[in-house]
Amino acid sequence: MPIHDPRSGTETARRSAGEIPGRGPRVATAALAVLLGITGLREVPAEPPRPTPEIPRELRLSPLPVRAPDLPGNPSSEDKIELGRLLFFDPILSGNSNVACATCHHPGLGWADGRPLPLGIDGAGLGPSRLPRGVARTPLLERNTPGLVNVGFNGMLSGQGVLPERAPMFWDSRVEGLEAQALIPIESR
Repeated sequence: MPIHDPRSGTETARRSAGEIPGRGPRVATAALAVLLGITGLREVPAEPPRPTPEIPRELRLSPLPVRAPDLPGNPSSEDKIELGRLLFFDPILSGNSNVACATCHHPGLGWADGRPLPLGIDGAGLGPSRLPRGVARTPLLERNTPGLVNVGFNGMLSGQGVLPERAPMFWDSRVEGLEAQALIPIESR
């Protein structure tokens, strides 16, 4: 049945959402306001603002320095950085001379290996497609490979000095310092 639109003087077969037949949208809005008032739904007063808790200084976010801090008595140099890069990608330090650090800490995989558990020296391939090779001579490693992004900043707390030789390493912090951490994979195979 057509509805007369008094605003335009025309009749229409469509109604606006919430419009009561034969009445305008203002009547529907007024009826809704009365209904809300009857059911007890009123505007809830705003809670007073809560005080912002003080964040401890060491947990506040701050930008990282341009480069990781040097160890006391062992400053970085271009030659040391290049030697580290060469050793990282060279398998000579592994138990079977077939696996480099970059095998499990691959730059294309966020400096990790993309696997739930790493295969170590008994695997072949890279990343998630790395598969066991033959009969395993070593047990499957118990923890996934941590990514190495910004690992040189481990132990740095905002607003405090850093002791790189005391920085926690691995998921469980079982070794302190990046130099001590680098020996663990070499010694464990």
